[in-house]
Amino acid sequence: MLFPGLSLPARAVARCRATVPAWLVPYLSGAGAVPSLVLDYAAGLYAVGGQQVAQPVTGARLGPRAVDGLGQGVIVDPARSNVVTQSVATAAGWSIIGSTQRTQLSENAHGLFPGLEVVSEGQNWHRAQPPSGNFAANVPYAVSVWYRAGSSGRMRCILYSGATNPVTSVALAGTAGAVTLNTSSGATISNVENLALGGGYHLLRFVMVLASAVSATAFGVGPDSTVSGQSVIVHAMQVEQAVAPSGYIGTSGSVVARAADTAGLAGGGWLSAPEGTLLLRARLRCAGEVPLARLSGAGDALDLYRTAGGKLRARFGGAPGLLLDSAASVPSHSDVAVALGWSGSGMSLCLSGGVVAKAGGAVSSALNRLDFAVPGVGAGAGPALIRAVRFYPKRLSDAELQGLTA
Repeated sequence: MLFPGLSLPARAVARCRATVPAWLVPYLSGAGAVPSLVLDYAAGLYAVGGQQVAQPVTGARLGPRAVDGLGQGVIVDPARSNVVTQSVATAAGWSIIGSTQRTQLSENAHGLFPGLEVVSEGQNWHRAQPPSGNFAANVPYAVSVWYRAGSSGRMRCILYSGATNPVTSVALAGTAGAVTLNTSSGATISNVENLALGGGYHLLRFVMVLASAVSATAFGVGPDSTVSGQSVIVHAMQVEQAVAPSGYIGTSGSVVARAADTAGLAGGGWLSAPEGTLLLRARLRCAGEVPLARLSGAGDALDLYRTAGGKLRARFGGAPGLLLDSAASVPSHSDVAVALGWSGSGMSLCLSGGVVAKAGGAVSSALNRLDFAVPGVGAGAGPALIRAVRFYPKRLSDAELQGLTA
């Protein structure tokens, strides 16, 4: 078998493919370089040093996770708290606003939510709400609402407080799965996202910043209908003090905090090389900053993340460090394939088979650990799902980087 990282002339590549195990062939580079690390969560295949192993990443929280719309991979969530003290919508835990009716269901949506049918009695602001909360002024809150369409085919999410001057009034409304901003007084709303979770289930997410502090808030969900008897099925609500939403955090009577995910693996023999190429396939689960990976060792770190501006960035060393941005931007809630190569003469970065960006400057040869988190990228760094990883212990050519990420 070939040594990991070895590349061959074009006419020898066919012989190379004939000499490696059949399961390893799909992971060779275009020029026949053999990866020393393979993590393929979709296929359930993992290899270190050319040998198949059990899933090797320590601390990994693995998908699929239906409630967040995630498939196979390593889930990377930042440390967060859900300030909604009764996250699951139930007749016992949620109250009504107006002459709204509610019926307890037993759906077991996503294996978590029984469902609460919320019925309008003739006003589009009729709704059900979890226990009232307090919100500070000029602080970002990331809101997530899980629901499905009822007989109205619509939903309305409303926050209202008449105690502020001016009155604080926020409403997002629309057809299920296509909800948009309807009203915003005393608040700024951004990053409205409608995610389809399959099976008719929906997830509405947005970020709000209130101009005034609000307490005893009337913040709930209804069917957005003026027709008595029309309904929406509400599953859960989450509010995080953050610039981007993360995965679901269940609560039952009090605020619940979730620690940051810390998944990674030591380099051992597979990462010991004076140069290398990291191929990573991931899903970016929000807008803004998203950490993807950190290679570290001997006090040095090579980070890969999406910036608040949307570019993929490689950074070696402390700020400002050696920086390299991708030629193209990456939208939120998108799947990305990125290859990062480095050596003593600089870095190469390729996104989705596009233009290869380059930066000169030496990168440490003492990197010996891979982690799926990037401390210090930003306090508001958002979540990701790591789908697949390969490491080649050499800096691959531009053509190989483009071929791996196409």
